[in-house]
Amino acid sequence: MTRDTGRVWSIPDMKEPDKKSSWDPQPKEAPIEMVDHELEKAKRRTEEIRALMSTAGALGLPQLLDEQRLKWGIPDGAFSTQAVFDRIHIFPIDFEGLKETWGQGLIHRPEVTKMRDTQNGHRGILISMGLAAADHCISHGIELGHIVRTIRNAPHAQECARISSGSIFYLVMRDGDLTGSETQADELRAGKTRIIDEGGQHGYCFNLDGRKKQIALTKDNW
Repeated sequence: MTRDTGRVWSIPDMKEPDKKSSWDPQPKEAPIEMVDHELEKAKRRTEEIRALMSTAGALGLPQLLDEQRLKWGIPDGAFSTQAVFDRIHIFPIDFEGLKETWGQGLIHRPEVTKMRDTQNGHRGILISMGLAAADHCISHGIELGHIVRTIRNAPHAQECARISSGSIFYLVMRDGDLTGSETQADELRAGKTRIIDEGGQHGYCFNLDGRKKQIALTKDNW
């Protein structure tokens, strides 16, 4: 047996062996793409409705009504029938207006919710009036194209167009179902419309851009 004499033995440098797995390398997963399907559906609905609408001035409507139909996406079919007698036609809009989200938040409003809101029939665009209704409404300062409020849900709805997501309709009411006009309120606040005392048989009348519209109100006060 040989005795250690104090020499230091060094082990030559050894390369670390490559470490391999018996498992096949897994490919990196592609990032998940987030899609708002309700938003995409709303965009497709908007495109379909726009395809059913004529250009500005093509239908020969009063200026305000023509502006409203372009703004709110009212298809041409809604103007294919003229209301008669004391009937009025209202294109329903919901209280959130053109917004796609709830209130001031970022939560998207589903089409089902929008449809339910419009079916309530409490708010809409006045798109047609029968002669009896026109005599009543215009004498009280309510015009075609006004955003109006109604006293109750409409029992009758008339289909005016069809798209892939369902039917588009307008509401059929009587002039007495109206409770107010948002447009008229805005005009009064802006000074465009005034309620003045004309005296004589009729106590008050609406004055819109120099055109007087008498109303059947014989009292001296409201």
